[in-house]
Amino acid sequence: MNSQMIGVAPAEPIPVVGYRAHCDVWALDENGLVLISLLGPHTVLQALWAQITAGHTVELANGTLLHRQNEAVHTEEREDEQACKIRYFRSVVRFPDIGQAHLVMVAEPATLLVRPGRRSYLLAAQGEGDPERFFALWNRSVPLPARRSWAEYLWTEGLRCGAVRIIQAYGCHAWAIEPEVEPWQEIIRWGIEDEMLA
Repeated sequence: MNSQMIGVAPAEPIPVVGYRAHCDVWALDENGLVLISLLGPHTVLQALWAQITAGHTVELANGTLLHRQNEAVHTEEREDEQACKIRYFRSVVRFPDIGQAHLVMVAEPATLLVRPGRRSYLLAAQGEGDPERFFALWNRSVPLPARRSWAEYLWTEGLRCGAVRIIQAYGCHAWAIEPEVEPWQEIIRWGIEDEMLA
């Protein structure tokens, strides 16, 4: 993973309960993990990766509970909800000289591979966000035409109207971008009527 994909400012590592590992960055929506960064022996990180991807909860020493995201899927044939697992991308860097490794897992909706009509996530090192990256995610998840020059306006108004909302994070800043079309149509309509958008 590179800095173009995710912006973080790692914080003081927090021990992972029951493992010889530490977590220095995480982002968590009510549905589950968006991002996690773990440090520790490679075999321990492999075990943690397996626990998280299997749907088990991982606890940090400060009481934070981390678990993978599931997404509700509705089908016409079935009225009940089935849980389908969100894909995670992972990157592992090993440091053999010191017997340690670094694992980063990021949920697909926090990457530019987010699917249309799905909630996406913006991750940034700074608290004011990144309107350009926001627009790239928004443009993939919200099925409305818009110009790149509208990014700052959409970001600001999305935050004001709740179509963009802050989510829990440690070592980074994170926002959920809601894909529902109606609020965004109104935001764009207001911008055009008020001559904020051209």
